[in-house]
Amino acid sequence: ILKEQLELYSKLEKQIQQFGNQHFNPMQIMKDNLLRNILTMESQLFCNELIQNMMSFYSYLSIFILYSSIEPEKHDQKSVNTIYNEINSGQIIIDEVNERFKYIPQFLIENLIDICSFILQVKPNLFDKGGEPCITISICLLNSRNHISNPWLRSKFLRVLVNFIPFYEMENLEENSLQAHVFGSREMSKQNYFRELYKHLILILDSHPLTQSQLIPALMKIYIDIEITGRHAQFYEKFSVRYLASKILRFVCQNPKCSNALKAAKRDSPQVLLQFLHNLITDLNYLLDELIHEIPIYQQTSQQNDSQNRTEEQARREMQISGSTKLANESIKLLHFLSSFLPEELLQPKLIDRFAEILNYYLVKCTGPGCESLKLSDPEKFDFHVDKLTLILLIIYKNLSFSNDFKRAIVSDSRSFSIENFENAANFAQSHTTQSGIIEQFRILIEELKKVKIEQLEESQYLIEQAPNEYLDPILLSLMNDPVQLPSSKQILDRITITRQLLSNPMDPFTRAPLTEAELISMSDLKEEIQNWKNEQLQKLRVQKQTAKSNENSN
Repeated sequence: ILKEQLELYSKLEKQIQQFGNQHFNPMQIMKDNLLRNILTMESQLFCNELIQNMMSFYSYLSIFILYSSIEPEKHDQKSVNTIYNEINSGQIIIDEVNERFKYIPQFLIENLIDICSFILQVKPNLFDKGGEPCITISICLLNSRNHISNPWLRSKFLRVLVNFIPFYEMENLEENSLQAHVFGSREMSKQNYFRELYKHLILILDSHPLTQSQLIPALMKIYIDIEITGRHAQFYEKFSVRYLASKILRFVCQNPKCSNALKAAKRDSPQVLLQFLHNLITDLNYLLDELIHEIPIYQQTSQQNDSQNRTEEQARREMQISGSTKLANESIKLLHFLSSFLPEELLQPKLIDRFAEILNYYLVKCTGPGCESLKLSDPEKFDFHVDKLTLILLIIYKNLSFSNDFKRAIVSDSRSFSIENFENAANFAQSHTTQSGIIEQFRILIEELKKVKIEQLEESQYLIEQAPNEYLDPILLSLMNDPVQLPSSKQILDRITITRQLLSNPMDPFTRAPLTEAELISMSDLKEEIQNWKNEQLQKLRVQKQTAKSNENSN
């Protein structure tokens, strides 16, 4: 109710400013009455004794729900507190659903999330007094697909956990009555508030046992699962959820103990990590594409706001650009972090080609012809800086440049890659940034790409010309490296072609029959035959080159 009243109060203020001061304005009377109601509710809700009682109640409720989520008979009839302590320490992992858990009303969990979020926002210094069970239940149920199958409900636990991230709220904090009370006084600065938040909260989450073992897998799972919720606005809601998940993930991975959990995901849940990275790259591609489309249009309409319709359209575009920029910035920051922390995972065969294509495309868009249309007159307003985005892209290239497969993937991109485009990008970065070391390393990469491009063109052209039809992928007409047969259509494709297809659409592309990666039939004999043929042909090509070079030198 308080949140609704604050929103209404804000709307009334804008309407009063629009119509100006009048001798008798009923909206002003409504505003004054609303302010009295808000102040009355605040005086009650922000009472320390009430908040402490709420904290105690919902901590006990968290313990009860956790106890109800397992089968105590399997744990020697231990007491509630003993079972909770074992869950909290990670000795008991919540996985199988107890029958009793099914009878817990959904509104109890939603109320718990709302109250914990409220306390963390208005009285964070009180949360460390008995608030640990609320963190434990947030991580456990966020991580359990069996207990809460609805990903939208599970994602709400992120609203609790994100309050532990320092300076999160400072990004979009707006002054209002509630937040003024949060600061303790209207004169207290935001910086002081967040120092207080850091002092009381960051160490709680950082030192929690489940942060190191279950939080990172839980964040990756919800990042994947939120793709489909069944809600009418699921496409747009998923971005807000993934934004929070990315924020928390980047923060907790700064702890070396937690970062080891991210590496453990590579070993324990490789498919989850793969799907998470695929969704992250896909989101970044969509968001940057939106910005590249919307920003030039916004630049034009911002100069033509002489009519009310254009002003409303401009406001809509401002909101859309702000939202896309916020989410894109977080996605690119996370990819930047992962490119230095887990580069091998971004270089998996199922990801590497598409990831290289996306990097190439947006590098050209940010530095090539037409890049001036992406430069906003007020970049701080939207937090979109083409030069900063370009620098991050160059750093990602640098982090992955150790891989010859990555270099081959870059030059294989016929849409965006050219030596000229990359040299233009280096010149652009040199004139817009002071990071000379990064630019120098990028120029070294360009020289290496020139050699790779020449070698790859010669090899691929030679192999395709010489290859029998049964060695070629029927979709891409490229030489297959790992042929597999589809059980429904009996077609033989390269594994990378069909697995990339299955990440987006789990169906046989020829018959539309349901298909999973596990159902693919490996053609090991054909694979060995192709590899032997390929090695033989490349050896012939190298001999021809050496012979030609020797003849040239002798002449």
